[in-house]
Amino acid sequence: MPTLLRKLLLILAVGVLLVNCSKWKLDPYDLIPQVKTGAAPSGPATTSVQVDCVIEALGANTLQEFGVVYSTSNQQPTTSDTKVVATGTSGSAQVMLNGLQPNTTYYYRTYAINNKGLIGYGETLSFKTATVIAEVKTLDLVGTPGATSFQVQVQVTNTGTVTLKEYGIVYSTTNQQPTTADTKVLATGTTGATTPVSLTSLQPNTTYYYRAYAITSTGDVSYGDTKQIKTGEPAPVVQTQDPVGTPSSSSAVLQAQVSNASQITLKEYGVVYSPTSQTPTIADSKAVASGVTGASVSLIVSNLQPNTTYYYRSYATNGAGTTIYGDVKQFKTGAATPTVSTVALLNTKPLQLGNISATVSFTVDPAAAVTEYGMVLTPDPNQISALMAGTAAPVRRFVTAAPANGKIDFEIKDLTENSPYYAVAFAKDATGKTVFSKEFAGFQTKFGQRGNWRQLANLPTQRAYVFNPMFTINGKVYVGSQSTGTSSEYYYFKQLYEYDPATNLWTQKKDFPGSGRTETTVAVLNNKAYILFGTNKGSYTPDAWEYDPSGDSWRQLSNPPATKTGGQGIYNQQAGGIPFVYNNRVYSLFGRGPSTDPSLTNIYNSQYALDPTGNGTWEVSFPFNDKGLTNDVIYAAARSSAFSFQNGNILYFGGGLVASAYTSSFGPTYASYFNTRQIWTYNLDTKDLKKVALLPNTFNDCSSGNDSGGRMQNCAFIVGSKAYIIDCSHNTWVMDLTTNATPTLLSTLNNPTGTVGIGVGVGTKAYFGLRNADWWEFTP
Repeated sequence: MPTLLRKLLLILAVGVLLVNCSKWKLDPYDLIPQVKTGAAPSGPATTSVQVDCVIEALGANTLQEFGVVYSTSNQQPTTSDTKVVATGTSGSAQVMLNGLQPNTTYYYRTYAINNKGLIGYGETLSFKTATVIAEVKTLDLVGTPGATSFQVQVQVTNTGTVTLKEYGIVYSTTNQQPTTADTKVLATGTTGATTPVSLTSLQPNTTYYYRAYAITSTGDVSYGDTKQIKTGEPAPVVQTQDPVGTPSSSSAVLQAQVSNASQITLKEYGVVYSPTSQTPTIADSKAVASGVTGASVSLIVSNLQPNTTYYYRSYATNGAGTTIYGDVKQFKTGAATPTVSTVALLNTKPLQLGNISATVSFTVDPAAAVTEYGMVLTPDPNQISALMAGTAAPVRRFVTAAPANGKIDFEIKDLTENSPYYAVAFAKDATGKTVFSKEFAGFQTKFGQRGNWRQLANLPTQRAYVFNPMFTINGKVYVGSQSTGTSSEYYYFKQLYEYDPATNLWTQKKDFPGSGRTETTVAVLNNKAYILFGTNKGSYTPDAWEYDPSGDSWRQLSNPPATKTGGQGIYNQQAGGIPFVYNNRVYSLFGRGPSTDPSLTNIYNSQYALDPTGNGTWEVSFPFNDKGLTNDVIYAAARSSAFSFQNGNILYFGGGLVASAYTSSFGPTYASYFNTRQIWTYNLDTKDLKKVALLPNTFNDCSSGNDSGGRMQNCAFIVGSKAYIIDCSHNTWVMDLTTNATPTLLSTLNNPTGTVGIGVGVGTKAYFGLRNADWWEFTP
């Protein structure tokens, strides 16, 4: 086209355009709404956020709708994305965006639509919601854990703010904070409700660490508290095996094994057996394996009955206390062979001299086919082994047919008195085989009859006895609190023994609970014994005790007062007082103790009265001073450790230690009164003191020189209407209490092993003990 033509056409087009523009005007009616997007939230948002939307200009048009549009993917969101319409038609509003996902970036802007349908958008802004994790809890176990499984509950408490992908339990035997990298078990569903989760295929007897976990839809993992548990013990696997060899008549060797011992805590295993129960348990007889290795072990069961069928099976108990048994098997013991056992000596009987006898017992297995059995006897201890082997020729042989109960007593007569003997039992079976006991009974014969005296069973100890407390209650004799040695070298013992004359047997009772002592004051009131005062290596014991044989019990009473004006001495430090009972009180008369007045020696002129009711109350008096008696009279009678006996309300006493025994400087004025052969009476009603008899010069009071303590060793007792006094030569002197005549010599006890003793009357007889444990019966 020619250039000129082109230019003309251009000019023409511009002209036309200018003509049209002059006809068109800009109308506000056609403006797009002008809006502003509010700022992003300042704090972290989770599932909702509030934003502002502002309309800046609408022109002549009217507002139809405005609000906020937003999107997670469209960085220029429109009304085709999610929108939230603002309430009202004012120029501004606040809009809440709800249902947001945590940890997500959102793009948003304000929009407005006018009545012409024109849409205006504000500036696009963005924000990111905060990360929200599941709040998960590890709850309690369901039931009891087993050996290979357990069940636990899990819960998510904030499912309203998170979307769960999964939840459940993670666990480990090594990781004490297990994670999803360890073993996990999913809970059913994704609601987060309390749900039990089962952990299975676990190792028994193993510690597991576990905790709840949850994973949100955004991949965030959270955990509950970690807990631990130990799986249970599996049951033992037990095998019962056959016996080893052939059972004997009384024993068998059985075997037990636990094959899974290495997988459990094996508390005990072995074999249970019974001759009656065909399914024996640990409540029956059992043999327990040594150690808990569970290996096959052989166990010896003994003391079985011969020719008897036994049912047995292995058993094992695990650490949880579960006992499992193996199969039941049985065996039968063999026939019995004779077994014989010599039993200890029952008693030796001292009969008439030249006819001493003893009773020896032994037993034979009654199940054995025994045709006869008996006993061989020798006085030679060197022959004991040969007797047991059946190779010695015994001095005596006794044979009898076997009794049905397998036990027999042999009474052997015409033995030598005070001599040792040894007995061995034997038995013979139907084949003629003789079996000798591997035990023997040794015994010592006693002395034969000695006039009025007969030796009985010795005290149960061979300790030397000095100054023993002795009393009788309900026909039985009690002896105790003995000592050995001399002077300050005494050794004290506190045993108490009861002797029963009907059976000639001793029984040990409860020990005396106080300190060991001698020279006590002992009296019996209302079937109870009272032990007062005493000495221990020169020290004086002030306490008082009550013994009740009905319950074999001791009770301590209150101590007496220490001093009293008008008398001599420290009055709760006393020994050797003369006992008597009167008006339901226990009394101790005279005695000795630490001297506070050398001119009067340490022999006391006091009298104690104990009322044992309650805790015991005391009264100390000086009855002879109160009666106006002079010291030469009082101290002629006063003494300690005297022999004494009480006949109704009259107390008799004599012997013992008197004042002259303690001070060689005592003047001749008193010398004639200090004669231990005098016998005095004390009238408990009138309080009169009277010398009534004098023992003959041949009476041995054990004294030598100034004094050796022997005067304290005489004893006396009443049988019937007569009193009997034993001196240190074991002479028995009799005194008729109806006439108070001078005592006369009745009999002498020869061959005793001690020099001094104690005695007490019981009914029509009396019982007397010597310092080396000899025990004798006296019959008037």
